[in-house]
Amino acid sequence: MIEVTRLNGKKFYINAELIETIESTPDTVIKLTNEKTYLVEEPPMVIISRVIEYKIKILKGCED
Repeated sequence: MIEVTRLNGKKFYINAELIETIESTPDTVIKLTNEKTYLVEEPPMVIISRVIEYKIKILKGCED
């Protein structure tokens, strides 16, 4: 899960494994594979960085 911020400033977590697309319109729109869509404050590159960090943590956990 990664943390993101709604446009109203409220933080929540989203399942990084379900992200299908990230689009800047100019707000960032995250579309999930289950057809849910979220508008968030973070720019797309921040979301991508968080997903990469999440995946690295998962892979490191598999090494133990």
